[in-house]
Amino acid sequence: MTNENSKNRGWEKVGELNNLPNSDIEMMQSWLSAISASLNLPSFCIAEILKTTKMAIKRAVNGHPGTEIYTHLSIYIPHGPIANENTWGLFHMERIEFRETFQNILDHRINFYLYLESEAT
Repeated sequence: MTNENSKNRGWEKVGELNNLPNSDIEMMQSWLSAISASLNLPSFCIAEILKTTKMAIKRAVNGHPGTEIYTHLSIYIPHGPIANENTWGLFHMERIEFRETFQNILDHRINFYLYLESEAT
C-alpha cells in the first residue's frame, strides 16, 4: 500500500465487525468505544465513523432493495508505534459485491483508515 521509503509501511487492522445487522447501531457504538479507548481517539472520530457508516448502510439498502446485505466494518491504523501527541484523521473506502455462490446476497465492506496528521504531511 505504501512504498519502501515511506515512514508508514502499511496498515494494521485493530478491529472488525462481520455481518453487522443494519439496525444494530448500539453494538457498533459499543465496539467503537472499546477501540477508541485503546487508541485514545477523540470523540469526533467515533462520531464521524458512526455517521459515515449509517449513511453507507442506507445507500446500500436503498440501492439494492430486496437484497440481503451483510455489512463488514473494519478499522485500520498505521503499522508501528502511535504517539499520543499527534492529531488523528480518517478516511474510508467501501466495496459492495454480490457473493459468487448467492447472487441475492451482498457483502458491503466499509474500511476506515485512521492516521496521524503528522504522518500525512
